Amino acid sequence: RFLMAALATEKGSDVSISNDKKIEAVAFRFGGTEVVSHTIPGTFPDVSKIIATASSNRTTFLEVLVSDMDKASKLVTFCSRDGNSIVLWRIDKDGFMVTTEVDDVETSDRVESIHAGNDLKIGFNGWDICDVTKALQGAGWRRMAIILGKSSMSAMIKPLPLEDGHTTFVLLPMRLGDRTR
Repeated sequence: RFLMAALATEKGSDVSISNDKKIEAVAFRFGGTEVVSHTIPGTFPDVSKIIATASSNRTTFLEVLVSDMDKASKLVTFCSRDGNSIVLWRIDKDGFMVTTEVDDVETSDRVESIHAGNDLKIGFNGWDICDVTKALQGAGWRRMAIILGKSSMSAMIKPLPLEDGHTTFVLLPMRLGDRTR
């Protein structure tokens, strides 16, 4: 988040990116600012094994307006107040609800959606959802597709209309414990 905020304040400046494999770090330089981050060494897992796919018989598809998802996510995340900012997505015959519960008080917002597939309850870090909607809005996208598997699988989010080569966002789910009521 720091990098995004710093880049927003340095409009018009060039950004230089360098990768030092010897110390396993990447550096971003712009204006008078330098941000260095360590990279994670090793082989990454096959993401196709942890992300829902259209071929699964347990897949849930949602199509929503990015602005509606952004509004609901901000409202509910702001009210979550727990250390993890956990929000629950409830998808069923009644629609798509984004919700959280703090001290037995529930905050929720219905997101207008077109959906198909299975009913599902799944939790995410609310600020991660807000980061995705901010990026989509910043790129001018108005609609998004959300592809979900079971509650232990990551969500795949794509801008609509679907075209080859566009960004895919992956949201990792959070364990909910007894929050799935």
